[in-house]
Amino acid sequence: MITIFIALMLMVGSDPVFAQPANTSLQSTAVSIPGGKDGIGFDDLNFSKSLHKVLVPAGHTGKLFLIDPSSYAMTSIEGFSFSSEYKKGHDTGISSADEGEGFIFVADHGIHKLDAVNIKTGAIVATSPLASDPDFVRYIEANHEVWVTEPDDKEKKQVEVFTFTAGDKPTLSHTLDISVVEMVLNL
Repeated sequence: MITIFIALMLMVGSDPVFAQPANTSLQSTAVSIPGGKDGIGFDDLNFSKSLHKVLVPAGHTGKLFLIDPSSYAMTSIEGFSFSSEYKKGHDTGISSADEGEGFIFVADHGIHKLDAVNIKTGAIVATSPLASDPDFVRYIEANHEVWVTEPDDKEKKQVEVFTFTAGDKPTLSHTLDISVVEMVLNL
């Protein structure tokens, strides 16, 4: 099982639940991810304040793990692409997730799609294709939008923006593409 060092206190250091007296140091704790013996591959970990859990997209396992940083209790959500063997890097399965409006938004490298997962049921309730290989996913609450970075396409580096509509039949609708210009500075 792969060991992820939960130095997550750094991610949520401003949350009063994690406030530390000035004379103590942060501690890290190893947490084993089921199915991750050789590695899992991911772009980032994200903390959901409403769930009070760390979202761990466990790449090649095909699962999103939710870990309580207080007790290290772990649950998982399945239904994403996976690989039976770990290949170095984070190009297989899911690698980034964010939460909002009672849903978790997950980008899947394996099949270039964006999923919305109902937090209460763990079911994928909306899906939209992505134009390219995804990197980071972020939910923008003020606009009910999901932003997905796609930096690896040789011809078109962009951020895809999707409008999310909750309700009886949640939807993810492609809204626009934001082109990203790559600049190289020679210093």
